[in-house]
Amino acid sequence: MTAAKIYILTIMLCAVGQPQCVIPQVISEHSTHYDCVKHGMGDGYEILFGKELTKKQINNLKLYVKFSCVEKNIVES
Repeated sequence: MTAAKIYILTIMLCAVGQPQCVIPQVISEHSTHYDCVKHGMGDGYEILFGKELTKKQINNLKLYVKFSCVEKNIVES
């Protein structure tokens, strides 16, 4: 058995002044921290500035994204 590391990307949609963000969603798994952060930045940008939200909604609700890359050890047999 060998141990390997993966990085779990989670992204949350948040609003300034609200006590909690939207429940975190597991977006993807990555083999390096670099790849995880790179996708977090890109996917977060798409969540805010893609086709779903308008500029007015982002301004009125004061929306922003928050992401994390959590390291997990996995055991390979």
